[in-house]
Amino acid sequence: MYIKNSLVQRCCCTWCVSQVKDCLKKIGSTQPLNIFLRQEIDRMQKVLVVVRSTLVDLKLAIDGTIIMSENLRDALDCMYDSRIPQAWLKVYQISRARNVPA
Repeated sequence: MYIKNSLVQRCCCTWCVSQVKDCLKKIGSTQPLNIFLRQEIDRMQKVLVVVRSTLVDLKLAIDGTIIMSENLRDALDCMYDSRIPQAWLKVYQISRARNVPA
């Protein structure tokens, strides 16, 4: 299975928060573009955690270790149709909405 072997391995790992903070301090963490960069890194971190979790759960569900939930079925169907699963979009939109000034 492609999901079982390739997608989980190819999914980016999450960033170490302390390393990101150290790098941003070196280049000036209070500059506007660096603040924007930090917000984008935080947003992507949240999305990557959900994507990796979904892929691992899909792998387990396909193996029969866990029950295929409605969210997992939706994710599988969306990936088959080359679409983005709603759970992933939801996480991105929620994290994006929290960082947008009112």
